[in-house]
Amino acid sequence: PAEAFRVDMAIHEDKFRVGEPLTLIVKVLNLSTRSRNLMLLINSKNLEEGADDSVPVMAEVGGYSFGVWGLTDNGGDVTDGKDDNILAIDAARLLGDVLPQQVGEADLRFVPLREGTLDIPNFKLYDMTEGEFYDCTHSLKIMAEART
Repeated sequence: PAEAFRVDMAIHEDKFRVGEPLTLIVKVLNLSTRSRNLMLLINSKNLEEGADDSVPVMAEVGGYSFGVWGLTDNGGDVTDGKDDNILAIDAARLLGDVLPQQVGEADLRFVPLREGTLDIPNFKLYDMTEGEFYDCTHSLKIMAEART
């Protein structure tokens, strides 16, 4: 069976200001022939090391599911070489069960910490059923302006 996904990203805001949150909408099309139980994870170096704490603890508040990383030796670095001047509010988001040829959607929130061109961090798809990670690398950038 094929192990493939199509990932589409969109940001609906047209202006980005330092300190103000923005939302990246991520849609994942399951191109495989099997149902997938998926989670989006902001890239973290500890994902590569296979550490026991590499999958965040998931919580749900008011119908909004989110992930929180435990304490790690790397000081919580979740940028994986991307811009460290943009803060990822969500460490992870559940997409849940995504049937073959169906789309799962999640919002990832970020806060620009300085003015200028900033890289949106890469993320991973985690198939919780199979225990497999899939890299989602991209070159999406935003231009953050000073607050007025």
